[in-house]
Amino acid sequence: MLERTTTVTVFANTNSCALDSIQIESGWDCAAYPTGADLAAYGCWKNLWLKADPLPSQIQLSVDRQPLAPTIDLCISDTMIFKMNSALANYSDNPQFRVTAPDGLTITVAEIEYPESSGNWETITPVIDNGIFVYNIEDHSAVGDAGLPGTVSNPGTANRAARLRLTYTTSCDFVSGSKVSVQQRGDRPCGSPISTDLGFNGIVRANPINITGAAGPGVVGFNINLAPGGINCGNSTLSGSITPSGESTSSGDTIVVTLPAGIVYAGNFVSGDGMTVVAGYPVAGPGGTQILNLKVPEGVTSGNTANYSFDIAAAYVDFGCGKLNISSQMERSIAPLMCNSVACPNSAKFVVGSAENEIAVSKPDLVLTGFEYVSGSFAEGGTAVVAVTVANNTLIQAPANTYYVEFFCGSNTTPFTSVLFPSEIPMSGSITENLTINIPVAPDCLNGESVTVKIRPVTAASQQQCLCSETSRGILAVLPVILDKFTARQNACSINLQWHSESELNFKKYEVEFSVDGRRFTSVATIEGRGSNNYYTFNHKPAQGRVYYRLRLVDANGASRYSNIIAMNLSCNGRNVLIYPNPVNSVLNVNLSGFAAAATGKLYNGVGQLMLTQQLVNGTNSLSVDKLATGTYALIVAEADGTQQVYKVQVAH
Repeated sequence: MLERTTTVTVFANTNSCALDSIQIESGWDCAAYPTGADLAAYGCWKNLWLKADPLPSQIQLSVDRQPLAPTIDLCISDTMIFKMNSALANYSDNPQFRVTAPDGLTITVAEIEYPESSGNWETITPVIDNGIFVYNIEDHSAVGDAGLPGTVSNPGTANRAARLRLTYTTSCDFVSGSKVSVQQRGDRPCGSPISTDLGFNGIVRANPINITGAAGPGVVGFNINLAPGGINCGNSTLSGSITPSGESTSSGDTIVVTLPAGIVYAGNFVSGDGMTVVAGYPVAGPGGTQILNLKVPEGVTSGNTANYSFDIAAAYVDFGCGKLNISSQMERSIAPLMCNSVACPNSAKFVVGSAENEIAVSKPDLVLTGFEYVSGSFAEGGTAVVAVTVANNTLIQAPANTYYVEFFCGSNTTPFTSVLFPSEIPMSGSITENLTINIPVAPDCLNGESVTVKIRPVTAASQQQCLCSETSRGILAVLPVILDKFTARQNACSINLQWHSESELNFKKYEVEFSVDGRRFTSVATIEGRGSNNYYTFNHKPAQGRVYYRLRLVDANGASRYSNIIAMNLSCNGRNVLIYPNPVNSVLNVNLSGFAAAATGKLYNGVGQLMLTQQLVNGTNSLSVDKLATGTYALIVAEADGTQQVYKVQVAH
C-alpha cells in the first residue's frame, strides 16, 4: 500500500488573549465520497481540535545605577539608571517606564538605551500622565512596534532589555531622603495588559537621595499592618505606629502617606496618642495617587510609640488590581541649605524614617470575549437581541445582577443604553447571555456605525463596579439590512431561493453567490433592494450534486456582509437527504429534495428514546438540538409508504 504524508502548517491571528481552539477536519479522495455522505462515519475522515493559547509575556524591572552616595550637594546634577527586561516567550508590547519624581527634583535629560549595554542611547521626550513621566521604549528607533522580544525569538539577553537613564537636579524644595519610584507597564501582543503577577504595575524605588548637610539627630522606626491582609471591594483598616530612637518628636514632624492609584483613604482615622490628619488632606498626587499628611504629636520620647489607624478602600479605576505599594515617610524641618552658594529661602526638610508596604488588591478580572447579533432589527430605531460573552479570569466571584454592560455607537463616549448582566460569571470561566437593546435614531446612532460594548469600573451613570479594569469589544455594526428568512427548495431540476428583508435602510442590492465546494463562491445574479418588508425569489439550475448558496448584502456606501450559507443536494432522479452541520451544536438542518410528499423526522438517543419528532418537507428543515445532551443520535426520515432512511447525528456543545 502506497503511503503519502502531507504536512500542513496552520497560521492564525487572534484579537483575544482568551484560551481558544481551532477545529481541523481532514480526509482524502474527497470526490469519491457518496453524495450526502456522513463524512464523520468514514475512518479516513479525521476531526482534530487544536488548542490556541497565546504565549505569555513578562516584564522585570530593576535599578542599574543608584543615586550618588552617601550624599550629594543640593542643586548638583546626578544620574540614575533603570532596566526593563522581557523575560518570557512572547513579545512585551508597548513597554513603559512610568517615573514619579518627588517635589523639588527636576529631570533634565531622559535617555533610553537599546539593546542593553550597547551604548545606543537616544533622548526620549516623555508623555505626562497626570503628573507621571511616561517613557515608552518603542520611542527608541531601534525598537520595533512589537516592543521587546520574548525568549521564543531568541534574540539574546541584551536584545530583550532596555535601560532608562535619568539626569536630574534637586532644588530648595527637595526633601532630603526622598526616593524616585519607577513603575512598569506593558501589553501582550494579543491586546490585553500583561498580568500583574508577571510584572504589570511592578514598582522599584531607587535608594534615598541624601542632600549634604540635611540631617539631624535621631531616627524613627515604622510599623504598618493591614487587616485583613488584602483588599477586594470593601474597606480594610491600615494600622501603624512610629517609635523614635535617639531623639524625641518635635512640633514640625509630619508623616506623609502616599496611597497608590487603586487605593483611597476611607476615613475613620483613630489615634490614642494625639496624632491627627492635617487639615485639607488627603489631596490628589501624581498618577492618581492620594497624599495623606499626619501631624505627629510633639514630645514622643525615644523608645516610646505613637499609634494610629485609618480605613482604606479599593478605588474604582483601571489597572486597580495586583500588588500595590503604600509608602510612608516622616519628615522633619531643619535650617535652610545652600543651593549653588545661595541660601534657600525656606527651611529644609529631611526624612527621619520611612516604610513601604505591599498591598494585594484582588477583584474580578472580567474580559468581554464575545459580542454577536442574534435577532431583531439591528438598525436605527430598532430593537435587537445580542449575545454578550464575559469571561472571569480570576478565582474571585462575580455575582449575578451586579455588572452593567454599556453600549456605544461609533465614537460616542456616552452609551446609548446599559443592561444589567443577569448571570453570575463563574470563576475561571465564562458565560454568554442574550441581551435586548434599543438602538436610538440619528444622530445618536447612524446606520453603518460600529457598536462597542463595555464593562467599566465606573459607568456613565456613576455606578461603581468591582472589577480590575475596563473591558470592551466592538465587532457589530448597525447594518442597513436585516434578513429574517433565507431558504432554498428544489423545484424539478432547479433550486429556488427565497428570502425576506425585515428592514432595508440605505441599502442597495443583493448578490446571489453560488459554490460547489462551500469555499469558493461566484456571483450568479444581482437583485436590487426594494425596501423594508419585501420578499425575494431567485431560480438557479446548476449541475446535479452538492451545491451551496449565500447572499452578499451591499449597502449604499459599498459596505457589505454575507448571509448564512445554505447547502443543497440537487438530484433530478429521485429522493435525496442532506444533513448539516454534523457534528451540530444548536440547529440541525435537514434538506430534502425529490420527495413526493411530506416525510417525518424522528431523532433517537443512544438508548433508543425518542427525543424529537418533526414534519419534513422538500427544502431546508431546521431542528433545534441545543437542549439535547452531547452524544450520538439516530435520525430516521420516514415516508408515508413506510420507507425509512437512517442517519447518524453527533451533538457536540
